[in-house]
Amino acid sequence: MGVLMNSHQITNPAAINITKDDRTLCNGAVVLFKRPRSKRWQARIRRQSGEWIDKSTGEKDYCAASAKAEEMYRELMYAQKTGKIDVTRRFSSICNLCKKELLAEAVRTNKQNPKNYAQVIDKYIQPILGNYLCHNIDTNALVMFSQKRAAMMGHVPTQSTVATHNSALSYLFKKAKAKGFIEFIPKTINDGRDSKRRPYFNDADMRILNANMRHYVKHNQNLANQKGRNGIETISLKTLWIRELLRDVVLILVNTGMRPGEEVLNLKWKNLRIVTQHDKQSIQFSLPHSKTIKRVVIGYEPVIRADGKKYGCWSALERIRDRFDNLKDLDWEELTTVDEYIFRYRDGSRAIQENLTKAFKHMLKWITVPGQPDGLLRDSFGEERTLYSLRHTYVSRMRYKGISFDDISVQVGTKVDTLERHYSHFTVSDNPNKYAGHERRAEKEKQKAAEDNNMIIKQLLEQNAKKDEQIQQLLEQLLNKENGN
Repeated sequence: MGVLMNSHQITNPAAINITKDDRTLCNGAVVLFKRPRSKRWQARIRRQSGEWIDKSTGEKDYCAASAKAEEMYRELMYAQKTGKIDVTRRFSSICNLCKKELLAEAVRTNKQNPKNYAQVIDKYIQPILGNYLCHNIDTNALVMFSQKRAAMMGHVPTQSTVATHNSALSYLFKKAKAKGFIEFIPKTINDGRDSKRRPYFNDADMRILNANMRHYVKHNQNLANQKGRNGIETISLKTLWIRELLRDVVLILVNTGMRPGEEVLNLKWKNLRIVTQHDKQSIQFSLPHSKTIKRVVIGYEPVIRADGKKYGCWSALERIRDRFDNLKDLDWEELTTVDEYIFRYRDGSRAIQENLTKAFKHMLKWITVPGQPDGLLRDSFGEERTLYSLRHTYVSRMRYKGISFDDISVQVGTKVDTLERHYSHFTVSDNPNKYAGHERRAEKEKQKAAEDNNMIIKQLLEQNAKKDEQIQQLLEQLLNKENGN
């Protein structure tokens, strides 16, 4: 019985001349006790799940309390057998339980989704719905939740955001049902607004970003070496490692269109292949933890120098390789057999998305852009950029180059209709010369120039041929004279 008494202090039975056996009822499924400084009997009742719950009998008399406790036990057993709610709990108790489980799962699996759900529960669900009894949360309560959430945010969230919140709610409801606190799982609603134009980097912004990332890393190296700038700003070695790795992550994301969470951070060196087509080499990434299906991605190569030096994914991966003594001397063939995670800090620990996200925003604000107090953090619509914006940048770049949605869909793992819905604007606003006719006129001018060049070349060839014929005739005349003809 000692295990049963661990959450409350039970009155000494000798003081009231009631033995331990007297207080144990219903074959050990009910135990009567009194709280300190209370005259009324409490009943601790064991549910079928093995969990113990406490209920007040409201009785001072032991015999009356015993009878009431047995009655409560029978009602509880009947409720459990018939699928009814046998005990009421506030939703906050489920929220607290699930937050602990989700955070533990996030630590155990290094996944971001459990952490996101825990944050949603803590920031929105528990403050709004926490005082409700679990079985009282219905459609009306969820409508109220939606309205209060919008008020807390200061705007109506997007459908994507609401979908994340609904996933967290579903997790809570399933837990409540498993514990018998609700009979049915309420149907969640998604009344979010259509997603706005997704923030990305246009060509001009991307050039600024590329030009400043190396300087950002150098700046942080100086801060770490000098222990801060005049004692005002200091960073730890771990912060330096995060920020130097960030540069490489940015280049890989923007040149592959991969998602910045598990999809990229779970990659190992052995998931890479160097593929060759028509004597041209490319990097192939086999994604073991894609959001949709397992797929392969080819790294885009924006620049290849005259000496053959490759940039984009190549240079980023080489920098990561060279940070580790056991990798820095390996060639690509050897490197792609290594069973180690790619994205790690210098101490060998794996990169965490949250750290990279914070560092990315810090870097964007650090970059100086005339007329933009937040640097590159916000796009021209005022939307804040995130690491996910690099995926949108990749898609926009591919659309700008004329690659079809069908082909992009294979690379980024998103359905064609979703791409058409969210990225159709890239064919207009990011290529104005095409839609203003300048591109076509430039193409015609280029074609006309080529035709003119061909005509000039043809005329020169004809002139040269005529001159050759004249020279040949002169030579024949001279030979005839010499021969006396």
